[in-house]
Amino acid sequence: MKNISLLLVTIKVSAIIILLHFTGISYSQITDSTRQLTHFAGSAGITNNGISVVPTFSFGKPAAIFLMSVEKSRLSFEPDIRFTLDLKRGGIALWWRYKILMNGKFRLNAGAHPAINFIKADSVKENTKGVILTQHFLGGEVVPYYVLSKKINIGAYYLYAHGLQENGPKNVHFVTVNSNFSNLKLTKQLALMWVPQFYYLNIDKEDGFYFTSTLPPASSTNSAPGA
Repeated sequence: MKNISLLLVTIKVSAIIILLHFTGISYSQITDSTRQLTHFAGSAGITNNGISVVPTFSFGKPAAIFLMSVEKSRLSFEPDIRFTLDLKRGGIALWWRYKILMNGKFRLNAGAHPAINFIKADSVKENTKGVILTQHFLGGEVVPYYVLSKKINIGAYYLYAHGLQENGPKNVHFVTVNSNFSNLKLTKQLALMWVPQFYYLNIDKEDGFYFTSTLPPASSTNSAPGA
């Protein structure tokens, strides 16, 4: 119970940080009525494997995912909150993203974030079995991609994360080469999106090459996303 209480307190603190971000944005809108938010979105859902930006780091069990986005022109603030349903694993990343090149065929985005991961320790030797540990990271990303058509784009993704804790990963490099095929029509109302990617993962000089592919359903009216 003590560990769960500590986790809930940490979640509340993170929620306060997110609210402060939104308060700052809202205040800036009140003081200057000529500046309007161009985009606000949020979503919540449950996945069967707790998928992560880095496929290798997926939780492997059902997880809740909460995503939000507040965007003004080229800059956006995008909190990303993910927890397993038993609250034993999860993470919070507070992304700030900027669209460097947003017109034409070639586009370029960049972002940075602080993040906290929650992990249940299972080491009986160190007498930490059942204890929920936290890992803190600072990370950044670069996302170049090329739009071939409304249905197809190809690109790359680079993520670097630096661990701030003594125990745990210190330097994580994640590189992907990917493509996005959207609006693959099955019927007039139903379509598929195919997103294959090859990726390279290096964690403190331990590395490997991998392949993953997703095939989610989508509305047949959707076009290729810009990322």
